Amino acid sequence: MNRLTLKRLIVISNKEKKSRELTFEEGLNIISGANKTGKSSLIKSIFHTFGCEVRFEPEWKGLIDKFVLFFQYGERDLCILRQQSLYKVFEIKEGILVKLFEDDKFHSYSEKLMNLMEISMVCSTKENIQVSITPPLLFRFQYIDQDDGWNKIGESFTNMKYIKDWKGHTNKYIVGFQGEEFYQAIREREIIKNEMINLSSKMNHFDEFLDKLQGIVNENNNMALIKKLNLQTQKKIADGIIYKIDKLERERIKKEELLSKYKSYRYEKNLEIQFIKKQVQYLNEDHKYAMEEDEIIKCPFCGTDHINSIEERTEIVKDIQAGNKLIQLHRREIEALEEKISVIEKERLELNNDYYKLKLELEKLEESASIIDDFRMQGQLSIIETGNNERDNIKDEYDSKIVDKDEMDREIKRMNSQKRRKEITNQLTGFYETVLNQLNIPTSYIQLRDFVQTLTRLGSDSPRIIYAYHIALYLYNLERLKSPFNILVIDTPNQQGQDRQNLKNIDSVLELLTSEKGQVIIGTERETGFEKEAARWIKLTDYRSCLSEEKFQHHDQLISKLNSIS
Repeated sequence: MNRLTLKRLIVISNKEKKSRELTFEEGLNIISGANKTGKSSLIKSIFHTFGCEVRFEPEWKGLIDKFVLFFQYGERDLCILRQQSLYKVFEIKEGILVKLFEDDKFHSYSEKLMNLMEISMVCSTKENIQVSITPPLLFRFQYIDQDDGWNKIGESFTNMKYIKDWKGHTNKYIVGFQGEEFYQAIREREIIKNEMINLSSKMNHFDEFLDKLQGIVNENNNMALIKKLNLQTQKKIADGIIYKIDKLERERIKKEELLSKYKSYRYEKNLEIQFIKKQVQYLNEDHKYAMEEDEIIKCPFCGTDHINSIEERTEIVKDIQAGNKLIQLHRREIEALEEKISVIEKERLELNNDYYKLKLELEKLEESASIIDDFRMQGQLSIIETGNNERDNIKDEYDSKIVDKDEMDREIKRMNSQKRRKEITNQLTGFYETVLNQLNIPTSYIQLRDFVQTLTRLGSDSPRIIYAYHIALYLYNLERLKSPFNILVIDTPNQQGQDRQNLKNIDSVLELLTSEKGQVIIGTERETGFEKEAARWIKLTDYRSCLSEEKFQHHDQLISKLNSIS
């Protein structure tokens, strides 16, 4: 992983022919302005561009058509253009924009983005479908929302809860307990296990073949009476036949291995088709349900309202069509495999016919010269010797993989150990105590569960505890490694009805957040006293009008340029 730094946000309204551009710097960035000047909407737009679904004001949601975010990841300068559900990702190389990929499917976009960011974490949906970690899961601790963010920790985004155990996995990932090295180790272990399965299959094949051949040799030893006859002509013929039989036997082994491989592929493709059919069935049921419901659907489990617009239903239909296309693709792949299997089986039949014809020739020679038995047995023994050597090589490779797997098991166990969990908890607690002391909050409030502060029995101190925890986690990761967790975005609560001391405490800890090793963006209604120390101070002054016509033409041209890049 690498450090993430936000550079520039652009939001565009074609409806009003207006736009807004914000630039950010390393260190502390302050966005100040009175209530209803657009602070929260602009801040939410940052994460919305990445693919995190946020709760926009209805007016903003109907106003903004396009979102552009420029950011730096490690040494790479990148850009995301989001237009509804379509994502386009670009890299800027020597001032030239190069499109890396585009996608209108959230999970395939997320997978490509995580590959770009070299993030290996995988998750499972509640339907047990494996997916890569998604932006809302990756950034859930990097944002304190103005609304829910001061009541809950890491739950500001709405498109996370369909992931199985989404809290537990990301809690462990962000602190490094089950971080990037853990998921890389899991992936490497799976590769080793698959290699071991293949090697074991090869050994079993050799064992079966060599046992049969050894049985034939033993039978020949019992029956044959070797007679030394001066039959040079028969010897040459027999030698040639044995050579051909030896060659045919090797080819038969190869055909059997290839046939087994393609049949396995065919079996896997059939399983995938059954799985996709099931998912398409679920999507059809979802679409039928959506068509029968109103524009707002209330979740029967959590009570959350979900939009049931024509666009949402269209997305389900697109997913159904994509699933059916994928089924058709798999079926074509199975047809191709069937053709290959048919060709190989035909070739195997021809090899068997040639093999048995040669064996008949040897039997005819036996009538005139018993020395043929000796030659045949020598050929079989040669095959046995070569086969045993090859099997020993495979066994050595298999034993080596066992050692590699055991080593990976020990490493994964070490990363999951209670000792390591305690070490990480102690390191995080150290930063947490520093922040709480700055806020004049007793450190006895610290109660971490899976590395996250619990919020029971905190009373009116709950917002300050949430604030302190996010800052502590940010500072911990800032010290630990360069990563996407080196940013923190804070949208402070509206000043109305807020305790004066609470607002003062929020400002007081900003001195801990000025380091240019990371990046903090804070939205606030009032001056904090740190505007001069901030790397950038953005003032919003117009009530319900943070957009302007000033740069719209320039921004519109940028969108046209991005959309024209193939």
